[in-house]
Amino acid sequence: MTVVPNRSGLLVHLAWVRKPWTTLTGLALLAVLVLPTGSHAAPPPAEPLLRLVAPETGICVVIQNLRQHQADLTASPFADWFATSTLAPRLFPDSERARIQNFETLLQTHFEVSLADIRDEILGDAIVFAYQPGPPDRPSAESGVILVRPRKPALLERLFEKLNTVQQRSGEVQSVRTITYRDQSYTERKGRTNTEYYRVHKGIFAFSGQEAVIRSLIDRDTEAAPAPVPVGLQKLIDEKKLCAAWVNPRAFDTHLAHRASRTQDRKEAAFLEQFRKLWSACEGWAITIHPTTQLECTVAATFQQDQLPKELRPFLLPESGASAYWSAIPNDALFAVAGRSRPYDVMAALDSFLPTAGRKGLQSWVEKGLSPILGRNRFPEMVQAIGPDWAFWMEAPSVGTAAYLPGWTVAVRLSGRDPEAASALENAGELLLQLARIAYNQSHEDQIEMQQQKTATYTAHFLVNDAGFAAGFRPALARVGETLLLASSPERIASFTQPELAAPTNPMTPLLRVSFRQWRAYLTDHQDTLTRSLANWTGKSPQVLRQELQKLNVALSAFDQILVNRETTTAGRLGTVRITATLTCVKPLKP
Repeated sequence: MTVVPNRSGLLVHLAWVRKPWTTLTGLALLAVLVLPTGSHAAPPPAEPLLRLVAPETGICVVIQNLRQHQADLTASPFADWFATSTLAPRLFPDSERARIQNFETLLQTHFEVSLADIRDEILGDAIVFAYQPGPPDRPSAESGVILVRPRKPALLERLFEKLNTVQQRSGEVQSVRTITYRDQSYTERKGRTNTEYYRVHKGIFAFSGQEAVIRSLIDRDTEAAPAPVPVGLQKLIDEKKLCAAWVNPRAFDTHLAHRASRTQDRKEAAFLEQFRKLWSACEGWAITIHPTTQLECTVAATFQQDQLPKELRPFLLPESGASAYWSAIPNDALFAVAGRSRPYDVMAALDSFLPTAGRKGLQSWVEKGLSPILGRNRFPEMVQAIGPDWAFWMEAPSVGTAAYLPGWTVAVRLSGRDPEAASALENAGELLLQLARIAYNQSHEDQIEMQQQKTATYTAHFLVNDAGFAAGFRPALARVGETLLLASSPERIASFTQPELAAPTNPMTPLLRVSFRQWRAYLTDHQDTLTRSLANWTGKSPQVLRQELQKLNVALSAFDQILVNRETTTAGRLGTVRITATLTCVKPLKP
């Protein structure tokens, strides 16, 4: 089996691109063009490279153990599945494979190296990209460096020698010369419009578009004691992680201050003022990609709690624990999202970015619209009675029924400490349904009726319009215990099971879940009905829509589920929030 890149990967050519950050992209694309011919021993960590990174670096990206991760993927059940799947020819047609083979032939002919050699022997151990922004008044003074620890440094040096020869013949590179600094040497490649510098020393390759960066590396490398790894990068030294990126907020403080001092827009100034407070409280944030049998991507940010604006604390560092409604969400739901937050906290966080004169703008807008319905005198306490638990989920309709659109449910917790407020909120919901019915009936020939369904525990109010609504759609509202439910039909309210609304304690909090397996089944089971309905709505032909649905089903065929979790931890003055998305494929990504 051969894995080939997408179309953008084919744009990689032999000449080094000028910008350091785009050079990294080119290296990474070259690294994944083909699968390895075999696995090797685990490479050393990226620590020697990170010791050369300047402490004032703004963005640092680390790619480690690429060789072994590729070897694991090659031998995985997912690779076997993909080789015979209907997805493979759609993503990588024969024309793409031919172009990659031509590129491979070009490398072998002119440089006596293969793509597998570049990935395994040059890039397979560790790659580090470090970027420093330029001063606010001179953004073009930005700098970057790529550090590589090749397993065969001689192969990399030979590759550059041949590259220099080819590009000098073509005129793209005008001169190549060796420069000595502090008894160490590096190479200058002067092109028609740009000059690049690289250095190979102690098995580490460094490449940059700025000579000062190479010289600063030599300065750090010649110190009596090895330079320590910058504090913010220490957590990135984990060879199990395929990729990690770290952002140093302090490197961008002056840029935010400069932007804030120059803006003349009142709204932008207010936004930047609050954002700078948030940014100043941030110690750093990172993104990691970690392939196990699944694929995990984590975004983590650490804040100084006492410096966070008080309006943002409940939003950024919320209480631990998952929404109680996860236990009520079916395992086969197409889509589900749930959390714990109060309306006032969310509105206060958003309003804090507005100018002082417009603070509480969203709260005022909501209050103005709902207070006539809820009652102006009781509006604040009634809003406080909402939450914190809430959820929204969708389920596929049963096969064999006339319904073809997914059913949905919204669940919001109402405070049991204020029964009057809960009843008032339920009555307000019924009134909103009535207002929606009246507004619709005034402008449509088909009419909506409002009906009730009473049980021993609740009374559901729902709208009916057989002529105008899609089959199975009868929006309903009911209060079941401490939960206010809004659903696509009264049957969904009847199937709801009230969960235990005790205070959660688990720090790991599920936020979102999407079942691609259930979406595939839904698109297959209801393809004909969906095609006819979409044709009426969009005006496209059923044949075109059927093909589009089939393409969507094929695109989803590689995945089973994505689950997003949040974890909030505190240690002294620091608080850290981690958002982890776990993508489960149809087959494991490792043997």
